[in-house]
Amino acid sequence: MTHPRMNPGVSLAFLCLSCLILSISSFDESIYNGDKVYRVSLEKKSYLKRAAAFYRQTRHVLDYWAVDLHLGGYLDFRLTPGQTQYLEMLGNLPVTVRIENVAELLMQQAVTTRSRTRRDISFSYTSYNSAASTLRELYRLAGEYPSLVKLVTVGASHQGRPLLVLEISGTSNDTAKKEEKSLVWVDGGIHAREWITVASTMFFVKELLAGYGTDNQTTKLLNEKTLAVMPLANPDGYAYSWNSERLWRKNRAPTPVLWCQGVDLNRNFDVNFGGHGSSDFSCSEIYSGPNAFSENESH
Repeated sequence: MTHPRMNPGVSLAFLCLSCLILSISSFDESIYNGDKVYRVSLEKKSYLKRAAAFYRQTRHVLDYWAVDLHLGGYLDFRLTPGQTQYLEMLGNLPVTVRIENVAELLMQQAVTTRSRTRRDISFSYTSYNSAASTLRELYRLAGEYPSLVKLVTVGASHQGRPLLVLEISGTSNDTAKKEEKSLVWVDGGIHAREWITVASTMFFVKELLAGYGTDNQTTKLLNEKTLAVMPLANPDGYAYSWNSERLWRKNRAPTPVLWCQGVDLNRNFDVNFGGHGSSDFSCSEIYSGPNAFSENESH
């Protein structure tokens, strides 16, 4: 039986990452004890203006989970026990509790995640994985599929973690098609707490690589397109959400306010920078940064 050979650069980097100890998820879910997630349902036109005003007034300080300011839409936001006064600002807008206690929900997830990571340090495509484990798996995939994958380091995060992109392309010998190939960008984990985006992007990569040459649609796709996939776009924030604050959203860069860290990377691009849905207040969950592309992870 033959085994795929890694090129020396990938092999060395893979071995270095393999020396890292897998971080077992150890965030303290108790810091969210008593936090509730509320929903304002916008079932009438008369609700829209008041809901929009409430959002504008509170977007700098509240943690919004969903914003859909249209008829039939809704606002979802999390309040700590010390923030319940904001409910008074809603007046007679219809409010329901979506999650009674955020900490209890996180505790259920933590039990499952910690149980697996203590039992098995290998990468799993059916569970959540740490930042170190995910980066290690990217190096492994590049070594296992050298004819399909080119691993590119596009930079480093604020804390020095590599920003890795897999360029995945078919091995078709049609030169004309190679020159005409368009590039498709896919990323995950730009918001640290959204672990499912990292997991689903990694699963997508696995299915692409396993399906090439055996699945007609996958083979056709990779022969016609080059996919640039970055499963872990915010490695510092993701690692922090594993080890400290499960609901951390931003990266871990310093800001003008010493006790507030992080920029919302998804609002740090030059398209509509500083526009609707962002904040210039550095303690906000949607802080867009001092200027477009100010962050290592976005530029």
